[in-house]
Amino acid sequence: MLVMRKEQMAALKQLAQHCFEAEMLDHLAGFSPRLFKLAGKESMEKAISFGIERAKSYGFDLRGPVRLYLELMVLFGSHFDTDPQYPWAAEILADADPLPQAQRAERLYMKAVECRQMIAGPNEAYAVKATRRIAEVIRHSPEFSSDDFTSEMLRLAKSIHPERADYVGDRVLETLIRKGTDAARMQGLSNGRGPTLSVMLLLAFGHGCDADPLYPWIRPIRKNGAAEEPEAMENRLKTTALSWLDYLLANT
Repeated sequence: MLVMRKEQMAALKQLAQHCFEAEMLDHLAGFSPRLFKLAGKESMEKAISFGIERAKSYGFDLRGPVRLYLELMVLFGSHFDTDPQYPWAAEILADADPLPQAQRAERLYMKAVECRQMIAGPNEAYAVKATRRIAEVIRHSPEFSSDDFTSEMLRLAKSIHPERADYVGDRVLETLIRKGTDAARMQGLSNGRGPTLSVMLLLAFGHGCDADPLYPWIRPIRKNGAAEEPEAMENRLKTTALSWLDYLLANT
């Protein structure tokens, strides 16, 4: 009888993990070729490792549920599980009922399809229009009064993507606006156009974009920003964001 040592079992498990990650890399390259090209192989590999661990923390360790989790990261951002725009994700993932993971994954899939239909629209028409509007806001860099910034930004967010505004509601949008404003303040961008740019990044790339491996350029610019003038950091964020958005729009 063949007896395998613990070291051999661990090696086989690690090999299976590497094979699955390689398979998911190929899968996501076909699932979202535009994002794959922009992010690059290394960032996608980091995102896959991050997603597998996050999925595991929710009890997903079967191939199908984990693959779905990775696909939802691509569609909604790597931190979709905590994004206030998608409360259904947190509710299903943190469901205390002892449902099989395949059944929970099915519920997650159905809610994601419903959400995409309402927010992205037929053939992603709503999402494309919203992306174009976000790019224009970033390009022209409007400046709003700090005294009425939240209400002005709320009106702007509704005009940019009315379908999402209807889906998530004012309270969620205000939460994102406050998060963007706080992020700008921490980076010394609390005056001028900085808060608007910060909020646009959240609307374009998800509420956790600062720490999202799918968008590897945001964190380094913000992290290194302390060593440069706020205006220089703002310009780098703006230039890079526009290059990403313009590419996505040109290849839609």
